[in-house]
Amino acid sequence: MFYSVSDLSKQRANSMRAKPTLSDYDLSDSDADLIQRLGNLELALDGAKRESRDEEIAPFQVGAFIGVGIGLVVGFLLLNIAAGLLVGAVGFCIGYLKVLSDTHSERSKIKRISREISAIQIDPSLHSVISAYRDDLQIWDEEWQRSKKRWTSMAGQEFEREFAKLLTKDGWEAEVTPGSGDGGVDIKAQDPNGDAFWFQCKRWNARCGVDPIRKMVGTLVIEGANATAVVLCTGGFTESAEATASKAGVVLWGIEEVMQLMQE
Repeated sequence: MFYSVSDLSKQRANSMRAKPTLSDYDLSDSDADLIQRLGNLELALDGAKRESRDEEIAPFQVGAFIGVGIGLVVGFLLLNIAAGLLVGAVGFCIGYLKVLSDTHSERSKIKRISREISAIQIDPSLHSVISAYRDDLQIWDEEWQRSKKRWTSMAGQEFEREFAKLLTKDGWEAEVTPGSGDGGVDIKAQDPNGDAFWFQCKRWNARCGVDPIRKMVGTLVIEGANATAVVLCTGGFTESAEATASKAGVVLWGIEEVMQLMQE
């Protein structure tokens, strides 16, 4: 059967493979330390190269800019062209030498980090395995970011429907409530153990405050429901919301919990 790109996107919306682990590649903790060290050095090297590119300004241009600026100021203040030229020449030399020094420092830093990377001894038999693991981890991270972006770009009702589907995929029973008169409850669900959960979903970019939490608590009391209240907000929660939820026994979920469910 042929699937279009949009079909495949929908098909993957509620699922994502688990994050690659060391055991998947028969790698040990010592291998992990090596990978971490190598990764940190490569990040440092990339940063040093970016800084070096940002500072690739001709020393002559910088020196001339500083020298002319200082010279004009001194000449104007002292009404003495000769003094202005003299101070300008000094300023030029200072600017020129400063840029040369910074450039040399950055190049030395790049060489030092490159030597450290070259000095790391990796068993040839492990080299390809480590490379494969790191490549797979990078691909997974890109998939994770794309999936997260999709969830955080949904409209409110679409988010509720997709999240209910996600719960169902993971063995829950989930039902989206009507759009009005729901008392703040967007999804009523039961986990695989039969325990009841009532969800209020907020597909917000901003952090959630205390009002939705208080509303959920009030609804549970009025309905006399024997269910765990969960407020899900993709933008996170304020400190006061977290404190209120802790006192009221309300569970707070963010986008991380949604992504975790996708991998189960």
